[in-house]
Amino acid sequence: MSDFIDQFHRHYYDSLVWQNTRWLGVQILKMPLDLMIYQEITFNPRGDLRKIK
Repeated sequence: MSDFIDQFHRHYYDSLVWQNTRWLGVQILKMPLDLMIYQEITFNPRGDLRKIK
C-alpha cells in the first residue's frame, strides 16, 4: 500500500498541477484532498469537548 501512496504523491507533484490549485482566487500549495479533510475535521468534530476534565 505504501508503494501506491508513494507513486500517487510522485505523480501528483511531478505533474505540477499543485502549482495551479486555487481557492477563492488564492493559490494554495496543498492537495485538495487535504483541504477536504481539514474541513471535515473542523465542521464535524467527534465527541463533546464539555466532557473533558
